[in-house]
Amino acid sequence: MGPRTLAALQAHGAVYLHAAGGLAVTLARHVARVHGVHGLAALGVADAIWEIELSELPAVVTMDAHGDTLHARANPAPGPDSPAPVG
Repeated sequence: MGPRTLAALQAHGAVYLHAAGGLAVTLARHVARVHGVHGLAALGVADAIWEIELSELPAVVTMDAHGDTLHARANPAPGPDSPAPVG
């Protein structure tokens, strides 16, 4: 998650939610309704884009439409001994 993601969230009034790893079953229990799915045939179930309605999703907003991000706070500026960025 970087500046391009943050800019897109701002442009579309969206947020990025982060759930703790290993909670897939818990998160799935909060899906109230599936409104649609895009790219299912081409991408498969795991990578398709799902439009879902949720109830009480246990997650943290880590990037928001106001330009705030927890990702930048968690990743300080690289120094001379920092590893090369991935991706």
